[in-house]
Amino acid sequence: MIDWQKLTILYGHPQKLAFWLDEIVQHSDQELALLQKARSQGELKTQVSAIFSGIASLVNFSPLASACQKLADAEQLDPIILDELTTEYQRLLILIQQYQSDHQS
Repeated sequence: MIDWQKLTILYGHPQKLAFWLDEIVQHSDQELALLQKARSQGELKTQVSAIFSGIASLVNFSPLASACQKLADAEQLDPIILDELTTEYQRLLILIQQYQSDHQS
């Protein structure tokens, strides 16, 4: 789970955290499209790894980080790992949207 309070402290200001969360949600279509594309093209592995590892560390979301690590360790682009990555990323987006609706002023 995400410790939103800790994250807000890390980013120094709720507005700064809100900015990053908005960025993630705004680019989510492209990121999900990249995951879809990665299923058919093995050479996207490093790009997928880098992008999603970045997002996972940005919001400290361990299930996504764990799926990224599995992808990094895999010999090739495994569709099962891609499915897990997609699922965890979608879960993260839902959590972000819940957080945003709970914290709208």
